[in-house]
Amino acid sequence: MKTSETIITPADTTQLCIDIGNADRIQLIFRDIQTPPVWVDEEHWNQLENDLLTARYDTTLNDKGIMIKMVEPDYTLVIHYKEKEPEENAWVTLWKESGRTKFRDHWFLLDENKKEDIYQLLEQYRKSE
Repeated sequence: MKTSETIITPADTTQLCIDIGNADRIQLIFRDIQTPPVWVDEEHWNQLENDLLTARYDTTLNDKGIMIKMVEPDYTLVIHYKEKEPEENAWVTLWKESGRTKFRDHWFLLDENKKEDIYQLLEQYRKSE
């Protein structure tokens, strides 16, 4: 009797794949401790997803084993998923100076044409005193 095996194909780690469709909420954390974390309005989720999906895999940091010292990210997005445990949340970190982002332990370079749009969108959530 022949048994069938399920073949699981690993996710493509060379693409930034954010599943906004199954998100319950998205929290934005700023680097500075004076600015409290906020919830991103659902009306901005698709724009954020579309802009982040244009990021390309960073072969320099991922494939060459280069170690670098990084400052804290300027922004951290915590994507909370429906009916999933907190440890299954997706964390997306972004650094303005280098234009890099990190998602699921992989580095990506933000698209030059989209990164300012991303930063402007996130900055609008910073509450002015």
